[in-house]
Amino acid sequence: MTTAPSSDSPPARPGLPAPAGRSVRHLFAVATLGTQVFVFGFAGLVAYGLRLAPPEVIWPVVGFAVALCLAALALLRGLPGRILGSLVQVVSILAGLIIPMMWILGTVFAALWILAMVLGAKIDREKAAYAAAEAGGRTR
Repeated sequence: MTTAPSSDSPPARPGLPAPAGRSVRHLFAVATLGTQVFVFGFAGLVAYGLRLAPPEVIWPVVGFAVALCLAALALLRGLPGRILGSLVQVVSILAGLIIPMMWILGTVFAALWILAMVLGAKIDREKAAYAAAEAGGRTR
């Protein structure tokens, strides 16, 4: 028994671009921030286990960082979300003050964030140009 595709999602077509309404920059940013939620949680566990700071310092910092990530995820469709996401990257790097390994992880995630913003926007522009060219070709 097969099911018909739902009306809200077009069928997948290999070799063709994704529907125009989906932003690649948004997708990349969600992946980066979503992963960072887990990284902050595990970093807190490492800091607690290695006694790098008192728990009264570790858990509020981790809670703030996770809350900042979740707020950025919730607002990501607009400019405030991208600004909060950039602030998350700064917090991620500064977490190296408590957990030295976070200097490296924070830098990696900051680089991923920059790539998400720059390359995602470029891909979105190219998708829009392609969609416009396709639409122009159909009207002729």
